[in-house]
Amino acid sequence: LNLPWKSNDAQRKVFSEEIGRLPGIIASSLHQSPPSSRNFQSSLVDFENAEGEKIQTNVYRKNGDENFIPFYGFELLAGTNFHKSEKSNEILINETYAHQLGFEQAVDALGANVSIDDRNLNIIGVVKDYHTASLDQAIDPVMMNYSTTTNTLGLKFAGKDVSISGIDRIIQQIEKKWKDHFPDDEFAYSFYDDMIAKFYDAEKRTAFLLRATTGLVMIISCLGLLGLITFMAERRKREISIRKILGATVSGIIILLSRDFMKLILLALLIVSPVAWYFMDHWLTNYTYRTGISLDLFLFTGIFAMVFAFIVVGLQGLRSALLNPVENLRSE
Repeated sequence: LNLPWKSNDAQRKVFSEEIGRLPGIIASSLHQSPPSSRNFQSSLVDFENAEGEKIQTNVYRKNGDENFIPFYGFELLAGTNFHKSEKSNEILINETYAHQLGFEQAVDALGANVSIDDRNLNIIGVVKDYHTASLDQAIDPVMMNYSTTTNTLGLKFAGKDVSISGIDRIIQQIEKKWKDHFPDDEFAYSFYDDMIAKFYDAEKRTAFLLRATTGLVMIISCLGLLGLITFMAERRKREISIRKILGATVSGIIILLSRDFMKLILLALLIVSPVAWYFMDHWLTNYTYRTGISLDLFLFTGIFAMVFAFIVVGLQGLRSALLNPVENLRSE
């Protein structure tokens, strides 16, 4: 829930405590934004190592209450959670930031001091790396500190087997509390998994367009192949009839018609496969965490194309081979 900005810290705190006591809600946390979110805040953070070298890093900042760390299930690699304090200078950082500061082990970062605008902050814990955005980006350095100036309330429902109707009842109870505390503000909510799914809207649209385009191209190609095979069979019907009279088998005639098409399909695959691999590999370089392009993909595509062509040629060849030679050679 995004709480109204015009509300003060005390109002948000009272509201979150009342919501946390509702049946079906097992955990809550007031924070600035979820760990993975399009909304983020960053600051230039200074650090001076043991050799006197100054390191300045642009660090993502996540602020929340004392429940923020356990609520989202962060794994503490070293140290402790931050403590509830209005003027706390204690922070937690992630592995990536610890490594950028020059610490090989998470425990080595404990007790180190960094500064923002001459304000010293003490590292009391290191959390395991997680993704602050979609997987096309590398993991960024992150720091977390206790804050009461937050307007996002995260809620966790009881268990994985909560029914849809049960969730609806809980949301109705939350909305009733909302109207008691914030009658002039619209009640709105979102689920965390939906927020993460929106990271990949562009990829979903691209995938849909590629599937639709590929399907259309395949249909057009198959119709073209069918038309070409029909045309070739019609042109060679006298040849097929003569071969049949001279003892050619149906399978032999099918192989005869298929041979030239198979060569053309194989040549097309040899030309297009490197081109497709190049452009796919270039597109995947936009992603820090990416899959590889397997040769099986091109092998499967080639087998599918050749099998389809063989079936179409075979059916047309069978049709031509089963015709009465007299009908084709009558005028001869």
